[in-house]
Amino acid sequence: MCLIILKLFNILVVSTRVTHKFPFISSYRAFRVPSSVDVASLVKCQLVVASFGADRKHVDVTGLQLPGVLDDMFAYRGPLGAVFSEDSASLHLWAPTTQDVSVWFLDGPPALL
Repeated sequence: MCLIILKLFNILVVSTRVTHKFPFISSYRAFRVPSSVDVASLVKCQLVVASFGADRKHVDVTGLQLPGVLDDMFAYRGPLGAVFSEDSASLHLWAPTTQDVSVWFLDGPPALL
């Protein structure tokens, strides 16, 4: 479990580059993560954003969706899925935030139940 508390800085508007790619967020508030933060490690955690009033009581809380961040930071253009050669098979998986992967190899087709 990750617990990291950051102070984010309001950017006023979402950049044109971002709204062109994700038009549905054009009216959302944008925040900047401090440059000292290792974003590659951060996105491997469940992320929640909370806002607080002047009295330091929470006003709102929401989760984050990261598809654009994951694509930008961990883009992969190689083969994906099962790749077979004459004497072996390998599995190419793109899962940049996964913490555990299991694979089952069968000797043949599974039996029908």
